[in-house]
Formats: sequence, structure tokens, C-alpha cells
Amino acid sequence: EEHASKMVMTSETHLLGDHSILGTSLNNVPGAVCEVKARLVWVQVLSENGVHLELIPRFQVEMEHNWYETTVTALLPHRIVSVVDWTSDSPMPLPVATEEGKYPIPKLPKLSKATYEVFPWGVDDPHSLSYGCKTVKELGDTLASPASWHTLPVSWDLSVGESDRAAMGDSFWRTTNTTWGNNVFAHESWHGRNVWMYNRRSEGSTSPSPLGENFLPLRPNPAQDSMVEAQSHIDATVTQLFYTSNMAHDLFYRYGFTEATGNFQQYNFRRGSAEGDAVIANAQDGSGFNNTNFMTPPDGQNGRCRMYLWNTASPYPNGDMEAGIVIHELAHGLSTRLTGRPKNSGCLGWGESSGMGLG
Repeated sequence: EEHASKMVMTSETHLLGDHSILGTSLNNVPGAVCEVKARLVWVQVLSENGVHLELIPRFQVEMEHNWYETTVTALLPHRIVSVVDWTSDSPMPLPVATEEGKYPIPKLPKLSKATYEVFPWGVDDPHSLSYGCKTVKELGDTLASPASWHTLPVSWDLSVGESDRAAMGDSFWRTTNTTWGNNVFAHESWHGRNVWMYNRRSEGSTSPSPLGENFLPLRPNPAQDSMVEAQSHIDATVTQLFYTSNMAHDLFYRYGFTEATGNFQQYNFRRGSAEGDAVIANAQDGSGFNNTNFMTPPDGQNGRCRMYLWNTASPYPNGDMEAGIVIHELAHGLSTRLTGRPKNSGCLGWGESSGMGLG
């Protein structure tokens, strides 16, 4: 009762075709990091008389380390019918080309390709290299990322406020010089909070200087504090995470993980399906160690990729730098949306099937 008295409920109506659907939001829910959304859905419910369809509330509860979808019976006594966790953890024990040009989009700006100081695509474990990072050019696929990795519509840019939009006039596109684009928002997350919009990101310039140039991983000094050492090259870390995530996005696209099948993009270039769901990629997430995870809500909601440091050695190993780890997590989003179709993130959420959501 103490918690219930602090919760605030609001209702709003959504249009779906010719029908209106009543939605409800709950604020101040204990453990939730944002408002809890609820909607009435038809669900098969088991009772003493067998299985029957019942109209009951379905809740989306985002917590610090988990993101649940649950259904609860409306009539007393309340019963939890189902619980699915959209988060896929990896803890340490202990369209096709013919679619191009089919859907016209606003004229793209003329841009020069960005350059990055990164471990290049195809290198999984940087420890096996003797030459370290290389300067590579942006390799955005013209079908998967026709506007490049750093350009997105002003209307879908979450960092642009109303006053900024007014100042930009009729501009449709916005190009950034940070690790912020149509497919991925990459940044540090040292405090491990769900507030991510204004976290630190690597910044480039209009000169030939590549992103991450001044923050290359240094030769480890065991005497140096491991956390300070890891954070000292955060720009290189964030750049690597942004680069790997975009390369994986474009590769997945060529193999069929497109807008229509529920991929992760802010803008879908008028190719259908829900928009506004670029991957939010947290580098050096401070909410834990020795883990990685990916949260896959339904199409139209941002996926969350969280990469952690590993305190099993000194200096701390950094999962953001290993392409295999990053791709593994992104594949959780791919397999979940392809298996259950874009709007159903509960298909691989429990039991034996949860171990199959790995792409």
C-alpha cells in the first residue's frame, strides 16, 4: 500500500487503423527507471475449465538491469500470466539490393567520409596484432546506410531541441562529428545509469584528424590504477564500439535484417516498419563487471547494448575493443526480432529458447 500510494497513473488514447486503443502509464513504480506502459491485450489464460482468451493488462517494465514484459489478470485475485525478460546477458561463469531506389527519400547531403583510429573490421582480438590501430575510412554500405553513419533526419535526432529545430529552418538532415548517427548512439556510461543522452562521446573535426586519434590504447602499466587506465582512452573505446556496431548493422542488412524485418534505425528511409530505434551503445558501463548484455524491446523502441570492463586482470580488459563480443550482443537483437517478428520480443525470452537468442 505504501508503494501504491506514491504511484501516479495517466491514460491516453492511441489510434490503430480505424480503432482507438486506451493506453495507461504508471509513474513512480518501485525499481523502474522510467514510466511503466500498460495496454489491454487478448491472452490465453489457463483456468480450471481449460484455456480461454481473456482481455488483460500487459506491462513494459524497464529496470536497471532488466526490461520485462508481463501480463497480469485484471480480476481478483490477480495472477501473473507471463513474464518475459527482453535482456540477454553474457555473464562470466563465476532487404536485398533490388530494393535500392524503390522508395524515394529526401536528397542526401554531399559528405566526405569520416575516418577512425580503430582495430579494423576483421580483427577480433586486438592482442594478436603487432601494429595496433589503423586509420580507416567510413565503410557505410550505400543500401544499408545511404545517409552515412553520422547523418540522420533532424526530426529523429533526439539531441535536437525545439529551439534548435527552429534555428535549423527547413533542413531535413543533420550530420554530426561524434559517435551519434542513424544506426547507433555510442558513448561512455561510467556511472551505469539509464541517463545517456549527454554522456561523453568521441568528437572529430572537419580536418583529416580521425575520431579517437588522441586516445589510442597505451602499453599497459601495471602500476597504474586499472580503472583510471581504462578511462584514459575512453574516446578510442567509444569510437571502436561505434565503428564495430555500424559495420555489423550494414552486414546484417545485406543478409536480410532490414527495416521491414525490424532492424535498429532512427530513420527507415521510407522502407516501412517502425522507426526511432537506433541502438543505444554504452561503453565501459559502470553498473557491473565481467558481463555484456543486449535489451531487445519491440520494433520502434531503442535497443540497448551494454559493454562492461573486466576486473579479472590488471589493467582491466575492455570488451568494447573485441569485435566478437560486440557482434555477439548485437546478434541478440537480430535473432529476437527475426524469430518473433518485429513486434514480439517475447519469443526467445524464457526456458530453453532463451539460450537460442544468439543469432
